[in-house]
Amino acid sequence: MRIVRTRYKVLYVIVVFLIILLLQQFVFTRILPYPIEIFVGPILEGIAFYIGTRTFRGREEPAHPSRDWWRMTARPRASLVIGVLLCISAALDIVYAVTRPSEVPTFVVAFVEDAALAFFYFNSRARLERLANGVEPAALEEVPLQP
Repeated sequence: MRIVRTRYKVLYVIVVFLIILLLQQFVFTRILPYPIEIFVGPILEGIAFYIGTRTFRGREEPAHPSRDWWRMTARPRASLVIGVLLCISAALDIVYAVTRPSEVPTFVVAFVEDAALAFFYFNSRARLERLANGVEPAALEEVPLQP
C-alpha cells in the first residue's frame, strides 16, 4: 500500500497520533506502571513515523522497490519542514521539562525522540539534495577509514 495524496497523508498523521494520544491518556497511564508508560507513547510514535515514511510516496516516486533506509520523504523541502517542526517540538519539550519539574522524565523521553527524528529528516534532506545535484548514490556510501 502506498499513500500518494497529501490529504490522505495528513489524515493518517491526525488519526494515528489522535489514537496514540487517547491510548496514552486513558489506557497506558491506568494499566502500566510509571517508568514503563512514559516509553510506550514514544515507541508507538516511532513506529507510526516508520510506517509513514515507508508507505508515503511522492507523485514521481515509484511504488516499488522500497525506499532507501535513509529516505524519509520524496523531496528535500518536505524533509526540511518536518525536521524543523520536530526541532521546535524538541525545544518545547525542554521548556516543558523546565517548567514542570515533576514530569521531567516524560519530557526527556519526548525530547530524545523528537531530536532523533529531526536528525533522520535532516539527513534525508541532505542526501536528497546531493542526489538532486548529481552525486551518484554509490558515492554516498560510507568510505572506510584509512590508517
